[in-house]
Amino acid sequence: MKNYKDVIDKYNIPSNYIEFEITELTLLENNELLRLTIEEIHQMGCLCSIDDFGSGYSSLTMIRDFDFDIVKLDRELFIGKNGFDEESKNIVSSIVNLCKVMNKNVVAEGIESEEQVEFLKSIGCNVIQGYYFAKPVPLESYLELIKND
Repeated sequence: MKNYKDVIDKYNIPSNYIEFEITELTLLENNELLRLTIEEIHQMGCLCSIDDFGSGYSSLTMIRDFDFDIVKLDRELFIGKNGFDEESKNIVSSIVNLCKVMNKNVVAEGIESEEQVEFLKSIGCNVIQGYYFAKPVPLESYLELIKND
């Protein structure tokens, strides 16, 4: 972590703008090391998120047992047996409500439809991102986009 802290200090970056994203594979390796790493991230004043929550090996105990600031919902949560169905909505709504109670922000990733956006707004999801808004673009294209706004 010292290397990260050195870079933050060298370029005088406000640490609250830095977010370290932990993937679920990291969670399987060593719980105690992960706990200590998250603690170090917070001591630097940075944020810590869990990525792709709701897919693979992630479980609700991860939200309880680790001090994540942000829970990033995997796009698979939005694709039920029949598309974005009631079952999917109930699961997503429950996770968002749980995160709110535990004072964690939620990012919905991979959102592709207006229906999903409106639903996520209605349940108070903090951040919504995905192809619905824009597809990933190279840096040069992004700079052109924001220059024209």
